[in-house]
Amino acid sequence: MKTQINLPTKGTSYIVNANITDLIEIGWYFEEDDYEGYHAEIRVDDSGNTEYAIVNSEKLINKIWEGSDYTPTGDDEKTIEDLAFLAEKGKLWGVKEID
Repeated sequence: MKTQINLPTKGTSYIVNANITDLIEIGWYFEEDDYEGYHAEIRVDDSGNTEYAIVNSEKLINKIWEGSDYTPTGDDEKTIEDLAFLAEKGKLWGVKEID
């Protein structure tokens, strides 16, 4: 059983991680088809702006960040709703407040 996590409150900047397959299942679209070994790192700033990067999961285990440039999600409100849904299902990890 996955554990539900709590996202930071509105007005707080944070980063959270999600499996790309979980994002695709709720309607996200990615240009590439093969994301094995990668996940999405999503940033939400204190104004509610959202962006994501595709990150190499295996290298991150060794504290080596390798990923794409951050790209705006295109719909900040929907992204925040999606994150809340995935958090409730226990499908997010690495929630970290940032400056």
